[in-house]
Amino acid sequence: MRYRNDIDGLRAIAVTSVIIYHLGYLKNGYLGVDIFFVISGYLITTIMHKETLNGQFSLASFYERRIRRIIPLLLVCTMLTIPMGIVSLLPQDLYGLARSVIASNISLNNILMYFTSGGYWETTNEFKPLMHTWSLGIEEQFYIFYPLVFLVLQQFKIKYIGPAIVVIALISIGLFAIQDNPTAKFFLLQFRFFELAAGGIAAVYFHGDITLKKHSPYMVGVSILLLLGCLFNLFPISNGIYIMVSVVCSIMLLVYGGICSDQYRWFRLVFENSMMLFIGKISFSLYMWHQIIFAFGRMTLFREINFRWALLLSILTFGLSILTYYFVENFFRNRRKITYRKTLIISFCMFFVSTGASVYIMLRSGVVKNFPELNMYFNVESQKQFSLTGSSNVLLHYNNRIFDLTGSFKTHKKRILVIGDSFGRDAANILLESSMKDKIEVRYIDIEKLYTSKSSKNLLATADLFVFSFDTFNDGKTILKQIENGLNFIISESNVAVIGTKNFGSNFHSGYDWISSRNLAQPSQYYTEINPGVIKTNHLMKAEWGSSYIDIISPLQKEGTNKIRLYTPNNKMISFDTGHLTQEGAKFIAKLLSPQITSYVLRN
Repeated sequence: MRYRNDIDGLRAIAVTSVIIYHLGYLKNGYLGVDIFFVISGYLITTIMHKETLNGQFSLASFYERRIRRIIPLLLVCTMLTIPMGIVSLLPQDLYGLARSVIASNISLNNILMYFTSGGYWETTNEFKPLMHTWSLGIEEQFYIFYPLVFLVLQQFKIKYIGPAIVVIALISIGLFAIQDNPTAKFFLLQFRFFELAAGGIAAVYFHGDITLKKHSPYMVGVSILLLLGCLFNLFPISNGIYIMVSVVCSIMLLVYGGICSDQYRWFRLVFENSMMLFIGKISFSLYMWHQIIFAFGRMTLFREINFRWALLLSILTFGLSILTYYFVENFFRNRRKITYRKTLIISFCMFFVSTGASVYIMLRSGVVKNFPELNMYFNVESQKQFSLTGSSNVLLHYNNRIFDLTGSFKTHKKRILVIGDSFGRDAANILLESSMKDKIEVRYIDIEKLYTSKSSKNLLATADLFVFSFDTFNDGKTILKQIENGLNFIISESNVAVIGTKNFGSNFHSGYDWISSRNLAQPSQYYTEINPGVIKTNHLMKAEWGSSYIDIISPLQKEGTNKIRLYTPNNKMISFDTGHLTQEGAKFIAKLLSPQITSYVLRN
């Protein structure tokens, strides 16, 4: 198969779109991944179909090409993120990074993202260095199943290869169309299979078809305009339609591009100029490095990427990509420079080192050095044994221990029932750390289980006071009405207190704030910007509940600003993830709120 420079130009458009999107400047730049999927399907199908027709298709040869192309660079990148994370990340971040390294190494990061991210467009994903390897997971899972079509049909009916790909693509499109969960549609193979298969259909039915020559310049021109319209979000259509249009345009450019490349100088100027060709050739390295650099930058150097930072980060991304293109990608793809056996050995060693280090980090829940600001120390015996799920993480355990407070009330102390989510568990910890802790008995029920738990009615009936606390704004009066209607129980508003929302920085897990505060002699004097949305929520909740609202944010705010303190007076972090409290944070807030809590508990 002759090398097509125009495909490098299309790769350049795809990777540039993704990079600009992750810098925050291109609304639909993520569609560049969809373009990549179509290109991958087209190229591997072209090769496999030709080999099958010639009776030369080999599964071993196919996987050797894929391994040489993808695995060494992937492992270099995942391995290098580990020391970067150890130096610059808090335990929760480091634990999450280690989990992503393992998932990326075994081609399952798309599955991990599906279960843990809440969606590709979540702002917290900007701070995940390996978030983008979800697409490699899709491709590598595709490579497991797709070649089997050629392997099986070459033994029976080669002519059915095309129809088989069409049927599989149609099934995938059908699944995509009926799936209501956008996160599943984005991250799972069955809903993405049709994009790669679409490239395969183009390769089987239209590759080298000279009958297309007549319409090629018009089809290319229309496809370019539509694709640009999709990337810039110019059409009032849904994300699913944007994906479909991008796939069709990519197919058109692949099918007609080869013809235009031979016939039209304007096409070569657009797709085959030296810059586009070079970007296309290093596109895999660019894709692998850009999110790693951007995420670590966001967590350690700045709160937001402005134009100056965008330029500097892009230069760094290009520099690293050029290095790995020549010394990793080209080296391992060249059979004359390195044998397949050596490639496998080196890859296994990198896999063993990066995966082993990540397992160790996870077993220690990210505590691989001392974090005095979190009361977490490397040599403390009780912090050495953690489960791989992270459920035994001492920081999470402090919040999650409240799950145990679900039984019926046992004493005649003032009985307080806390209703909420993870912020409700923080509220319960504040109460248990307060000066009134010996005068109260606290029970907790998750808002999602309130209407299904068998113990709900008994807890509601025997509680003296009620505390509501939620991560986001919830219409508390509506919740009271729902309890009345759903459980046939009336809670008097006079017996309700709402412990407010909170936020300790928009930077995920305060990585930037942590590094910035380390340079101060007294970290307790460090303040960070509150997420503006949280301030709005705080005002809404205060307006709704009035004197029943216990405001957490105001006592921690720097007067006259939208900044909030990150440390207690004894230099301990109040939160370990910008939202949930450490034990020292709960103690400090309980002390600040002591008058309100005391007044509430002593309420008749």
